[in-house]
Amino acid sequence: MSNHTPSLAELELRLAKLERQNRRWKYLGFPFRLLGRSIFLLAKVLRKRLSAASTAAKPAGAYDTLVVRRLELRDKAGKLRGFWAEDADGSGLVLADAGGKNRAALALTVAGPSLWLYDAAGKGRVALTLTREGPGLRLYDDAGKNRVALILTCESPGLALYDAAENLRAAFNITADSPGLALYDPAGTPRAALDVDASGPGLKLLDAAGKGGALLVHDAEGPSLKLADAAGKTRAGLSVTADGPGLVLADDAGQVRAGLAAFADGPVLGLRDAAGKRRAALGLTADDPLLKLLDAAGKIGVGLGVMAEGPGLALYDTAEKMRAGLVVTANGPGLALYDTAEKMRAGLAVAPEGPGLELRDDAEKRRAGLVVTADGPRLALFDAGEQLRAGLGITAEGPGLALVDSAGKGCATLRVVCDGSSLALSDAAGKPRAILRVVDDGPGLGLYDAAQKGRAALTVTASGPTLLLSDAAGKTRAMLTEDGLSRP
Repeated sequence: MSNHTPSLAELELRLAKLERQNRRWKYLGFPFRLLGRSIFLLAKVLRKRLSAASTAAKPAGAYDTLVVRRLELRDKAGKLRGFWAEDADGSGLVLADAGGKNRAALALTVAGPSLWLYDAAGKGRVALTLTREGPGLRLYDDAGKNRVALILTCESPGLALYDAAENLRAAFNITADSPGLALYDPAGTPRAALDVDASGPGLKLLDAAGKGGALLVHDAEGPSLKLADAAGKTRAGLSVTADGPGLVLADDAGQVRAGLAAFADGPVLGLRDAAGKRRAALGLTADDPLLKLLDAAGKIGVGLGVMAEGPGLALYDTAEKMRAGLVVTANGPGLALYDTAEKMRAGLAVAPEGPGLELRDDAEKRRAGLVVTADGPRLALFDAGEQLRAGLGITAEGPGLALVDSAGKGCATLRVVCDGSSLALSDAAGKPRAILRVVDDGPGLGLYDAAQKGRAALTVTASGPTLLLSDAAGKTRAMLTEDGLSRP
């Protein structure tokens, strides 16, 4: 089992990039209201003069130089078609059609010059003014309601559109920073705003209370969308950068609690607690999916992954040291335990042959192993070089103990079988040279040469002890019993 868990890419989305100021929309309606008051005063003056124009006057004579306080224009039938007059408010020129309906009026007052155009019914439909704030143009419907206003001030040009109740519904202006468009509901509350500044275009949608609902911007890093709740707190943000798209979700306190991003390496999902600390991260790379669970200090505590070999679980201590690992491979499940230096000290696995336990020293050298196979349990002990030195097993015949030298050669074997027990001692070549047996008939000792030829055998039976001595060819050359020494 590997003692390394791949780290996930840090999930840091550009929520701050989504935050934009409300810009200038709440001030946009002011110049239009100012223009409205100026035109209202001018219109009042013109209506006063038009009313006075209804009085008939006789044609005057012709002069080379004419000095008058009032000038009238009449057609061939003597009908008044226009007049120019002056009073305390200023001077003005009025033109009428053949039916006597006023169709145009030009006035000059202390507020500035103004031009009015009237429809066939004599209703003012167009007003062009020039005040200290700048030139302005207003358009009226047939009910006399102002529906469109265009002005140019020292700051910027602006266009306003009104509904039938003269409520401001849309406004467009251009400042030194950027052009902007604002849309209003019937109550006069701004509901949408669009502008373009040096950083890029931005679109804002507001709720009925005029609070932020959605903000869409496109800056140098890419497009981003922010969604806010009724309290104006940002609750969701979506952005697309050169690294990839990202989504963040926030709680009612505006704290980011979840983030999802798709990087070149793969998608990553991050979860945070109420304090903004990362507590969980799920990532999918080109190779494996990985899940990390972190403590309140942001340190990894649990790692879960699915690799080519199989799924794996890693557990870490408060110092982010891996202390336990669990994997499942094609060969079976395995558990590894690590010390504070992240060295493997114990392993438990279930292989096709059976379960096994392994213990290691601080150099990660295998020193003891226990397995259970179909033949029975076996215990193996190893030296510092991981060389098997002792083995204990239980088979169908019985238990057995084997001792091995540093060269891996068996030097002693102890077995207990159904008909007795035996102890075998071997030479450096692993060849048994002495075998001690205890069977039902009695104990026996056999000594062998390097060619595995029996050279001496000592037995003790019910009839008494017997010693046999043999030559290299295996022929008995002497036998010693209670009766004495004999030769073949």
